[in-house]
Amino acid sequence: ISGGSLTLPVAEKLYFGGGDHTYIGEDVDDRLRFFVGGAEFMRFTEASDNSLNIYEDVYISDDKKIHFGASNDIKIYHNAGGNSNFENHSGDLYFTQYTDDGDIFFRTDNGSGGVANYIQIDGGSEYVYFHKDIALKATEKLYLDGGGNTYIYEAGADYVDYYVGGALIFRMQEATDNVANVPDNVFLGAGDSFDLRLSHNGSHSYIQNAT
Repeated sequence: ISGGSLTLPVAEKLYFGGGDHTYIGEDVDDRLRFFVGGAEFMRFTEASDNSLNIYEDVYISDDKKIHFGASNDIKIYHNAGGNSNFENHSGDLYFTQYTDDGDIFFRTDNGSGGVANYIQIDGGSEYVYFHKDIALKATEKLYLDGGGNTYIYEAGADYVDYYVGGALIFRMQEATDNVANVPDNVFLGAGDSFDLRLSHNGSHSYIQNAT
């Protein structure tokens, strides 16, 4: 002990509990190791990547968070209400699979005490597989063009509208007469070049044959 500080040379250990199983020691320059009961629990290494290694399970109490980032931007925790939370408070959030042809799976309870795949992002086939039914809330849209002009949605109770380029092109409706229809001034075509056309302009109905 010198000047109130305790100095240990490299490879020497600071023992606890009166035995030789629980100790802290710098076994080589710039690497500090923590042992309990003879098992290594943690290691600090000062090197090009400066690393903290943990070799045993970590238990964190409810509502206590693990923070990442200089401003605590990412928080991971389990709250006393029984929910697990992964929060990002700055920038975008990326989930990246770097394994060649590797997949990402989103799984949850299957309703019978087990788990099931719900979404699979397949890095080999470059497909996204949905393993369960997909449900859209009423009036929510399924967009098909990466923008906002072409979509399918349930515009009202028991009828589905198909919009292309922002225009209503087709409607299917479940009612007393169950009908599939195209609106006024939109023709229903048959043939590769739409040679046969049926349409209604709001006042008159037309059947036209081009070839």
